[in-house]
Order: sequence, then structure tokens, then C-alpha cells
Amino acid sequence: MRAGLRQPGEEGSGAHRQMRTGGGAVTGKSRTTASDATARRRPSARSRDAQSASQDVLRGYYSQMVLIRHFELRAAEMYTKARIGGYCHLNLGEEATVVGLMAALKPRDYLFTTYREHGYALARGLEAGRVMAELFGKATGVSGGRGGSMHIADVAKGNLGANGIVGGGIPIAVGHAISSKLMKTGQAFVDRKRLV
Repeated sequence: MRAGLRQPGEEGSGAHRQMRTGGGAVTGKSRTTASDATARRRPSARSRDAQSASQDVLRGYYSQMVLIRHFELRAAEMYTKARIGGYCHLNLGEEATVVGLMAALKPRDYLFTTYREHGYALARGLEAGRVMAELFGKATGVSGGRGGSMHIADVAKGNLGANGIVGGGIPIAVGHAISSKLMKTGQAFVDRKRLV
């Protein structure tokens, strides 16, 4: 038998026995019990305030994800009914990555998107009504109804939009990043999921 492999019924390592029997973790000569671990996890009053604040942040992230999901489901419905012209690339299933990326950016940072940009626009703070109006080609849309699904941009919100070439935003984002570095503005530039 090779080293490290056990035969059925053979006793394993302490960690293996711990997993099977539910015993506490063995570290050196001291043994940690489940009640010790529970006592360490009880938050103090100060950490409860921080925990409450972080729960509010998490609720905010969740509500953004729900907004994006509902927006995209409605956009999909309207697209299948031929109410939205052109292409319509959705963020369905990407809500968490969208919200996570937007949470990491500062308001002064810029975002260059590719297709599937509705969720990024919403998480960046653009109004859902204006983004939907853009999909319908209305003048009240984010880009005046001229951009459609693939060209949603709002410079004031740091969303510089996309172009029709897959991967074409990367050189544009790199150019802006070099400009920021030379001008020492400290801004970050993201091409969808790549930090430039």
C-alpha cells in the first residue's frame, strides 16, 4: 500500500478522527472545544454595531442584485415581444459579479463596459427608468435613445460605455489609465471585469 492511503476500517490521523467523531480541534497539547469556539465568536457591543453596519451594506448589495435581476427579466420579456430593437445582451446570472465590482470602485473611477452592460449601469447609479428608455430607443434614455442595449454611457457617473468591437474597450481604458497616471489623478479604470 502507498504511504498516506488507509485501508477501510483503519484509523486515520487525528484530524480524520476529529471529523468523524466531532471532537474539538487538536492543536499542540491543548484541545479546543466547541464551547470555547462559541465563546470566541460572541461579538462585543462595538463589533455588533460594526456588524449591523455591514449587514446594512450587504442588504444594499442584495437589493442591487435584485434590481438588476428584475430589470433584466423585464428586458428579456420586452425583447422576446420585439419591443426592444437591435441586440439585447443581458446580465442574468452575473448580478453578484456586477455588484461586487461596482462596490470596489470609488465614485471617481471609470468603467468601460462591453456588451451585457445594463447591470453595470444600474449598479453604478444610473436610473433604471432611463436605462430602460435607452433600450426602447426613447429620447429620455441615458444616451438619448441612440445607443440601445450595447452603448449605455453616462460620463457624470463614470460609466464611459462600450463600443461595438469585442475587446475594443481595453485599449481605450489603457489610454485613460495612462492619462490618469501621468496626471496623477489616482483613478482606476475597469474594462468590465479587468482592472486597467
